[in-house]
Amino acid sequence: MTILSDSELAEIIGPVESKISEAVLYAWSAWLATPNKSYFCARTRANIIWDLATRTLEEKLEPMPSIHVNRSSNTCMFMIGQQLTFRFKKADENGVSSNYPTPMALAFHDPEQYVLGIPEAVKTEIVYSLNKLETEISAIKLVRRNGDTVAWSHSIYDRNMNNIIAINTADQVQEATPRKARASIKREVAEKLADASNESTLKNVSPPQ
Repeated sequence: MTILSDSELAEIIGPVESKISEAVLYAWSAWLATPNKSYFCARTRANIIWDLATRTLEEKLEPMPSIHVNRSSNTCMFMIGQQLTFRFKKADENGVSSNYPTPMALAFHDPEQYVLGIPEAVKTEIVYSLNKLETEISAIKLVRRNGDTVAWSHSIYDRNMNNIIAINTADQVQEATPRKARASIKREVAEKLADASNESTLKNVSPPQ
């Protein structure tokens, strides 16, 4: 079995990360556009996203040299060279995918076992996680499992990191100036009103006899 470091795995997946993110986010967008989607259960949703994502990934990746797609045993495996194999799954916030414990699922998460005649590749998963309200994809990761636990993960898409808007400090300075000006004007108006009120009060006070 090929032994690769975690940094080597990240380097191998690097050139196709954008294509993976595009495929998964497209599948989610297509699900959101599904008519009457509220009628479907979470399992149906996961199946639809799996079908759309794997088909889109196949279209994007299979034409590339050194990438082979293997659809077999109700799963779809993507192999990059003879080094890395991944399949697509939904996972919880920790990156642990949900799998019925079939012999193949157990073998896939066992680093010592071969799966579908792929003895030389490191077995990994591309997983996506939803936010707590299940309204959007919060993360997409490359995950290497060891049984029931995640041995290592590499972030491919993070909703919080990918949607940060840069703050222009010059804009902050420009915004601060009008605020200070408005505050100064308000203070001046308040002082004039106070002075006018005092003058009116003095006029209405009768001089002492």
